[in-house]
Parts: sequence; C-alpha cells; structure tokens
Amino acid sequence: MKQKTIIFLLSFLSTLSVWATEFSNDLTGGYELDSKKMLVVQASGIYKDMDVVYLSLMNLNPMEIGMVPTYIRFTYVTGNLNWYTDFPIVGIEDSCGSKKYTAQVRLPGPQGRVETEIVLFDHSKRECLDYISSTWKATVSQFGWGHTLVSEMILESDDSLRR
Repeated sequence: MKQKTIIFLLSFLSTLSVWATEFSNDLTGGYELDSKKMLVVQASGIYKDMDVVYLSLMNLNPMEIGMVPTYIRFTYVTGNLNWYTDFPIVGIEDSCGSKKYTAQVRLPGPQGRVETEIVLFDHSKRECLDYISSTWKATVSQFGWGHTLVSEMILESDDSLRR
C-alpha cells in the first residue's frame, strides 16, 4: 500500500509539473505569435543610439481561437542586456491583406495622454500586386505635453534577420 501511495504521489507531482511548465509561458508574459529583428532606418531623441531592436506580436490568452495579437513587445539590446516594454494594441486595421497594428502606452490620469505609440504594418499576407520592400514597417513615437513629438524611430524588417 505504501509503495502504491508513493507511486501515485510521484505521478501526480510529475503531471502537475508538466501542466505548470505548459502554462508558465502565459504567466511570464504571453505567447509570441511572430517576431522580427528590425533595422533602424531613422532615429531621434532617446532612440538615436538604439541599434538592435526586435518587435514581437504577442497574445496573453493561450486558449484563444485564432490567436489575435493583444500587444506588441518592443525589445532593444544594450550590451548583454535585453530590455523590453509591452504596448497594448488599441486598434487593428486590414487593408489589402496587410495589417496595421496601433499600440499605445498612456500615462495614468483622467486625460490618459499617449506617452508612446507604435504603429506596425505587417505586409506578410499582402494580397495586392504592388511591391513592398520589407514585410514589417514600424514607427515608434514618444510624445511630450500637448502631444508634441519628442522622439521617433522608423524601423523596417530585414527578412533575412530572424530572431
């Protein structure tokens, strides 16, 4: 009887461990749907010294059918450290198969002014016949008071540079 109890307990713990491992990705920041290393085309303000930038389309809900992105993860590398910020997606538009994702971080308060915004164009499923040089193009903008532009970065994916 003692041996059966020990076997049952070990079996239960290993099952629990597998279940926790499966869902730990959701608890630590969601699921990556797609990610690209981006080339910095132009940068100003706080973005002018950033060379290595990644954008990732993320989803917080692993059980969602269709896995629509819920936020964009902006990652940049300085030295040996990866820094990232998650931007909730506030709008998705579809035109000719290309998707336009708008993600924003707003300051707390009644006005909730936009502090930083990412506009990402995903042309990977484009249906129109016009030529688009890279599959992802993005603009990262930081705003000051009165919605004045403080810093801006223009990015394009180089599809040979996968993460």
